[in-house]
Amino acid sequence: MSRGLRHVTEVLAPYVDYSRVPPELLRQAADRGSLVHEICAEIARGGFVLTHSDPVVQGHVDSFRSWFDLAVRKVVAVELHLEHPRWHYCGRLDLLAEITGDPVGSNTLVDIKTPLQTGKVWGAQLAAYQELVEANREWNVHRILSVQTKKNGAAARVVEWTSDGPRAFAAFVSALQAQRYFGPKGD
Repeated sequence: MSRGLRHVTEVLAPYVDYSRVPPELLRQAADRGSLVHEICAEIARGGFVLTHSDPVVQGHVDSFRSWFDLAVRKVVAVELHLEHPRWHYCGRLDLLAEITGDPVGSNTLVDIKTPLQTGKVWGAQLAAYQELVEANREWNVHRILSVQTKKNGAAARVVEWTSDGPRAFAAFVSALQAQRYFGPKGD
């Protein structure tokens, strides 16, 4: 990562409170979330995925696969790393896809989430990813969604963040600028 280039999640980290979660439990959840993301990305790429030995991981995967099979008409990009040329931040989006029922060519940015509770920074995170896509590619993002998978394999909870996008991006840029201003000299 080049000097001054911060990752979206790094910018938003000060606004997420994990102080009540035991460190070992937090590490396990992070590892499990990373594994679920890897498997879901492989599903989105059309790859072959075996059943996982951890029933919680498998539940999240089943929850995602059910949503994906019903909702996604066409995959545009998976696990795409981008850098913003103007705002100098980076991020890796989970999925850009055309959703069944939306007009052809209408792209939806999807972020896969495994926590039980909806995060207060998710809207800002997705708005920052939307700006990354639109600043780097010829794609327009018409909708932004979080797909919150369930550990028991139940239907994923889908939250649309599109209407909050401009306000959420302004909050993200404010957080980014505050980190640069108050951070170490030279950022």
